[in-house]
Amino acid sequence: MKAGKHGVGAILLVAATLSSTAAADPPDKEVKGLPSRVPVHGVMAGTIDRAAFGVFRLGASDRTLTDPEWLEIGMSAIDLVGAATLITVPGNRQQDSTLLADPAWLPAAREMQDAAVAVGLASSNQDRQALTQASARLAQACQSCHLKFSNRLVSGQTGAQPSKPH
Repeated sequence: MKAGKHGVGAILLVAATLSSTAAADPPDKEVKGLPSRVPVHGVMAGTIDRAAFGVFRLGASDRTLTDPEWLEIGMSAIDLVGAATLITVPGNRQQDSTLLADPAWLPAAREMQDAAVAVGLASSNQDRQALTQASARLAQACQSCHLKFSNRLVSGQTGAQPSKPH
């Protein structure tokens, strides 16, 4: 199965378009959805870490990627785009609300999401140079967030601490 121009990239482009449209909605319009039953840290460990690792593992390879590998990168990008939204909704841990109240949290989640969209588009076009750039952007978004928030995600405490292994 090939991740061609009408595959993963098209899905991500639609997702990006919809998210920019939703951002333009009036602030008094409230959208109701299901509550998150997973803490933010659970989304990080269960979805984001795994998907980002897939992007980094294949993106760092110096060999030509196969069509299924490009598709895997694109599917990981979709996971990251969705997870970026999910980590902006309080989960079932008390610390989640505190974390989400930090004014730096939403921009960090948005940067991860934007980087993931770029990864997906690079995958759709099977563009190695774009993948390298998008992977670097994703790595920077992850590193910046971990430097600021990883201790909070683990213990609920404030302050930049080195990331703890999951």
